[in-house]
Amino acid sequence: MKEKSRIVALNGSYRRRGNTNRMVEEVLKGCREAGAKTEHIFLMEKDIRACLGCMKCSKYKEETIGRCVQKDDMRGLLEKIVSADALIVACPVYWGNMSAHMVKFLHRMSPLAYDKSLDGGMKGIPVYKLKPTKPGMYITSMIAPFPINRIMGVYRNFYKMLRLVLRLAGFKADCVLNVGGSEGKTPIPNREGMKRRAYRLGLKLAGD
Repeated sequence: MKEKSRIVALNGSYRRRGNTNRMVEEVLKGCREAGAKTEHIFLMEKDIRACLGCMKCSKYKEETIGRCVQKDDMRGLLEKIVSADALIVACPVYWGNMSAHMVKFLHRMSPLAYDKSLDGGMKGIPVYKLKPTKPGMYITSMIAPFPINRIMGVYRNFYKMLRLVLRLAGFKADCVLNVGGSEGKTPIPNREGMKRRAYRLGLKLAGD
């Protein structure tokens, strides 16, 4: 019997009942319907300390995950996402940026890169250890309505950072779900069209 694919969702929201979480749950529902195993991780519930910037983790070229000097939940989280078959990164917009939890998580992904000087190149230039080959997805929610959430430069940079989280872990942004105007309209749970779209994206992600 073929082993079920494992899909991990990293949620950078501060609210378990917020719009971001509702969309993640709909996507994961579709993933499970397609036969995948799912895990929904709230970063706010994990012990993730701020990166010290010591760069000691960048000295380990041959290891997929370099050794961080800090002992917290980050090592286990990196192992989970690197071994997943697909990854979902979800985060609401805070002043045009990611939440503090997701920013801190991104900074602590340094063990998935090494210093170019280990290849005889310029010191201080990072080299990503993993190639973006596996399916990935990012989910966002924001007060800004469409098309403002698509055309303003500050939001494009926000999406770029979410793609970087995926990229470092070896995933592509194959699926995207941007929920704009999340405060001024009918609550997300009653937006059947958006829920159906999230569900279908879950089916697609699990099927890739």
